[in-house]
Amino acid sequence: MSDEDFGRLFAPGGAAAIAPYQDSYAPAKGADAHKGNASQCLPTGMPGIMGVPLGYEFLFNPGRVTILAEEGPLIRRIYTDGRGHAADPDPSYAGDSVGQWQDNVLVVDTVAISPKTQFVGGKVKTSGSTHVIERFYLSDRNHLRVDTEVDDPIALTKAWRYSWTYKRSDVHFVESYYCDDDRDSAGEPNLTPPESN
Repeated sequence: MSDEDFGRLFAPGGAAAIAPYQDSYAPAKGADAHKGNASQCLPTGMPGIMGVPLGYEFLFNPGRVTILAEEGPLIRRIYTDGRGHAADPDPSYAGDSVGQWQDNVLVVDTVAISPKTQFVGGKVKTSGSTHVIERFYLSDRNHLRVDTEVDDPIALTKAWRYSWTYKRSDVHFVESYYCDDDRDSAGEPNLTPPESN
């Protein structure tokens, strides 16, 4: 499979169904319960980032696939050079991803996902014990399918399986969307220097 086969693809379609949360981990009620990362200017992270309805760009280099998402600043690096996971990886929003090609399917294994990240389709944070397996493949020239299995023994009662289909876009770049750190102000920030004494 070549870069031309995958190219640039656009936002996912489909639904992830409802996660099989443990009773003790089910989404809490109330205004502050399980606040969404977007409301705190944090990235969604894995696995939720793959279901955000924004654009994605897939870059192919020898030994690595890189996924750029419009929801910045998250960059996914999937190493396909035969390495295993880092011996003691630091948890991150993207996690530690290694992949291998099985014919025309890229199988990606992601661990070391920060407990600050979110599951797909909601404001529920992962537990820090999340393990994700994804299978990326073209279902036809213009559609990339990703079959996902999420395991999290603290948050979920069983493996959560769902699929997304991404449609190829004619747009030749992915724009960057960043949360505004000045979100609480009533307009533009005041950049006037303070008066000197």
